[in-house]
Amino acid sequence: MKHISKIVIILLAFWMLCPSCKKKEEFPVVPKIEFKEFTKWSNGNTDTALTMVISFTDGDGDIGLGDDTMPPFNPHGRYYYNYIITYMEKKSGQWKYYLVFNSATQQYDTVNFNSRIPSLTPDGGNQSIKGEIELMMKILRPVDAAYDTVRFDAFIYDRAFHKSNVIRTPEVIMKRR
Repeated sequence: MKHISKIVIILLAFWMLCPSCKKKEEFPVVPKIEFKEFTKWSNGNTDTALTMVISFTDGDGDIGLGDDTMPPFNPHGRYYYNYIITYMEKKSGQWKYYLVFNSATQQYDTVNFNSRIPSLTPDGGNQSIKGEIELMMKILRPVDAAYDTVRFDAFIYDRAFHKSNVIRTPEVIMKRR
C-alpha cells in the first residue's frame, strides 16, 4: 500500500510539472500570415460586407500598434496602417486593381481596406505569438457595379517594419440586386 501511495504521489507530481516542461513555440521574427476564410454578410437581397479571417505568427511578438501616432506611425506616415488590404475586381476575366482619384494628392490610389491592428505583444518572457485576425469590410457593392467578383491582396507590418508575406484571397462573388 505504501508503494502504491508513493507511485500515485510521483505520478501526480509528474502530471502537475509536465505542462512547465512543454516546449514553447518559436517562430521567425518576420510575421507570416495565411488566409483562413471569408464570411459574407447580407441584407437579404444584396451582400453588404465580408469578414476576412487570417492567421498569423510572429517570433518577437511585435505585432500591432497601441496609441502610436508619432512618425513613422503618424496618420500620413507609411506605417500608420499595419494591415494592408488591397481590393481587386474581375473584369472580362482579368483581375484589376480599382483606382480612385485622390484630389488631395492629385494622384490615383487603389481602393483598400487598410487597418490598424492593436498591440498584441504578450506579457512574459516568450514573445512568440500566433493567432487569428478578423476584419469586417463593408462592400455595399463592388466599386464598378457591372462586376460582382472581388478578391484581395493583404500583408502586415510589425513594429520593427518587417513585412509579412503577401497573401491573395480566393475570389468571392458578391450578390447584387
